[in-house]
Amino acid sequence: MDPIALALSLLDNEAPNKGIVLQHPPIDEHHRTYVVPTFQGRKQIVRASLVPDSMFGQRLDIFSVAVRQLPPDPQLLVGLLTTARDFRRARLCIMDPQNPALSVVATFVPAEIHEGAGQRLLHALREVAAVADSLEGHITGVDVE
Repeated sequence: MDPIALALSLLDNEAPNKGIVLQHPPIDEHHRTYVVPTFQGRKQIVRASLVPDSMFGQRLDIFSVAVRQLPPDPQLLVGLLTTARDFRRARLCIMDPQNPALSVVATFVPAEIHEGAGQRLLHALREVAAVADSLEGHITGVDVE
């Protein structure tokens, strides 16, 4: 089994232990969409997907959109960069400069994926969801889900 398919299989096995469910049946072995419980009954949609990578050939990105339209506020961006220092695995990304959406991403390269990596993958999935949910609440004040 290739590393990305293995990682997603491990996540599929670990996710129900934390109340995480697949949003719909998997389309293929390299893509998943999870519904992750966060705070106070809220939920966050988190995607996990194979991404081509020039250095490693491929990688697994676990990501969630925190804010669909990021306000152009320099103080907000400085605050986000300051906050990001405390993240364990997650990082912040702006995916499209024309329509700036703030996403939270955790990445695993093939060398990090093995039979015992299920808990690390699950922790990263939950961190991405929690950070995205928290940023969404602080910046927009609403649960977009």
